[in-house]
This record gives sequence, structure tokens and C-alpha cells, in this order.
Amino acid sequence: MKTAFIITSAINFKGSTLIETIERLQQVIHTIDSINSRVKDADIFLIDSGQTVLSQDILDLIPKDVTVLSVSQNPKIEKIQKDAESFSEKASPKYSKPGKSHEDIKNFLRIGYIKSITEHFMLNTVFDMYDFSNYDLVFKISGRYFLNDKFSLQNYSNSSISVKLLKNQDSVCTMIWSFPGSKFMKIKNGWGSLLVQMDSRFKRQINTDIEEGIFLTYINGKSSSDYLNVPILGISGIVNNPFGKTLQSL
Repeated sequence: MKTAFIITSAINFKGSTLIETIERLQQVIHTIDSINSRVKDADIFLIDSGQTVLSQDILDLIPKDVTVLSVSQNPKIEKIQKDAESFSEKASPKYSKPGKSHEDIKNFLRIGYIKSITEHFMLNTVFDMYDFSNYDLVFKISGRYFLNDKFSLQNYSNSSISVKLLKNQDSVCTMIWSFPGSKFMKIKNGWGSLLVQMDSRFKRQINTDIEEGIFLTYINGKSSSDYLNVPILGISGIVNNPFGKTLQSL
């Protein structure tokens, strides 16, 4: 089976310390190693949106068979940062959480905006650069997560998009999801609509994310044959948000 993995990362994110950069790098390398140890001959694409282009010292630590891309110098990244500040300032009065300050809420909304819009931009860049239609399965995985011993290619569909629906059934988990190469053009052609979905909500100061966008674009109202709700993703990793960190396995 011809398989591709697209890893999204921000190894040297804005405001990160040297230790935090090293931790992110270690997580990404662990992601790569977990793929190589469980999926034979997978093609791996790493796209990074960190604050600066990865140094040669960092690139030397990444396995040579990984295709490394960067959008760090793209002006779109700076614009996303500015738009996130504007959104969080306008939307934060609408939201509250017990024990959290107004600044906590603003930070949560800002980071959520950056994560979703940046991830959309990163994948859009990869989709424009490469034709994934010749793969049996294409996976997107975040660089903070890794495949565990429960991962199996057999859990993912070779005829439809594969996602993990969240408990409320109106959003999906994007730690990892996949689509068959035969559906690449369908995914690519719908990617612009997904951004419209998110932008529409953000402009109305409604908090949303790429997880909801994928659900609305590719799952909501579709036939059960158009998607697979994956029972066991076979991944583990640290879920990180401004309200705390948790280790999850799905």
C-alpha cells in the first residue's frame, strides 16, 4: 500500500524558549519515528510554520527521507497573527470560563484562531505543491502526536475520508485523519470552502476551529458512505491549550 503522511508543526513558535523549541523538535522526530516503525515505506512530508526557518542544525536531526517544507517566511503567517489578535479582542467579551480571567479567554481564542487558520494554510500549501492522487492513503497528523501500538492501516478507509467524530457529533478530531488518494481532488476542491466556513464564524466573533470546519465541509449532511468514523485512531500525545496540558490516547 502506497501511503503518505503530512506532519504539521511549529517547532520554533513565536515566543518559544530554546528548551521549548527542542521539546517540539523531539516531538516531531518521535512522530516521524512512530510512522517509520509502523508503516512500511511511507512518504513523509513535514511542513513547519515556526517563527523562523529551521536552522541547518535542526534539519540535520530530521531523517533524510522526510520532505521538509516551511511557510515561516510567508507574509500570510504574520497576517494570521495580527488577525488572531483582532478576533480575540472582539470576541473575548462573549465568552467566560469559571476561574479564568479575561486575558486567559483572549489568549485561548487567539491561539485557537492561529492554530486553525495556520493549519489550513499549511495544508493548502502542500495540496498545491504535490499531487496526492497516486497514494492509497494520505494521513494528516500533528507533530505533537505519535502512532501507538493500536495504530493499524486497516482502521482507515481506502474509499472515503476517515475521521474521529467527537462526542457531540458536530466536530472531528484532527490529531490524525486521512483520505484515499482517489479523493484527493475532492478534498482539495473543498479546502477553500472550509476556510469560508471558519472565516464566516470568526467575522461574527464566534469561536470555531478547523475541526468544526472539516465536519461542516466533508461530513455534515453527507451519506455514511462518504466518511468513516474511526473507532480507534491509534495515536497518543499531549493536548496543549492555554488552560492546561493533558496526555491523550485515541
